[in-house]
Amino acid sequence: MRDGNGYWVPYTAGFVYATFVCDLHEEEYCWTSKEVQVDMKFRYNFSLKRGEVKVEREFRQRCSQLWSTPQIHPWQYPLLDEGQAGWIMKKCVHKIKKTYYEERSPAPRPAFFNNFTGLEHHTDDCEACSLGRCPRNRWRADPNMRKGRDGSNMNNLDHITWVMMDENNHVFDL
Repeated sequence: MRDGNGYWVPYTAGFVYATFVCDLHEEEYCWTSKEVQVDMKFRYNFSLKRGEVKVEREFRQRCSQLWSTPQIHPWQYPLLDEGQAGWIMKKCVHKIKKTYYEERSPAPRPAFFNNFTGLEHHTDDCEACSLGRCPRNRWRADPNMRKGRDGSNMNNLDHITWVMMDENNHVFDL
């Protein structure tokens, strides 16, 4: 989407760690997930001469119905744990470098990634699963992305400062 200051490029950060709280229980009930997905968008803002990243959508979860009454609980937004905004930015920067600058460094992976197959996943309680967008089911490369230009000369590239912004275009302190 173009708004005069650059083109917003979509990016999905999967395997983000977050906490969820369900308020339908008498006692506070919360759970954590290592499979939270956040849709973002990034661009280079030509007028401000900086890179910008915005959260487009946070996929929700609801508490599992495996043990409780048949009442369907509402979807809850993730509460990102300390350091997760930095982790999301690190993944986004890697995607930008790989796509546009042909950098070949390995992608950042969370410490729990090696144990991923053993994790229990409640697909009925995952909004991303219900929409076909869950990181658990997204192992194919995005056919709409392209590699960076061949022959990019690293000496001709400028350093770009990146900021994360909220929906009102206010910059987050990271």
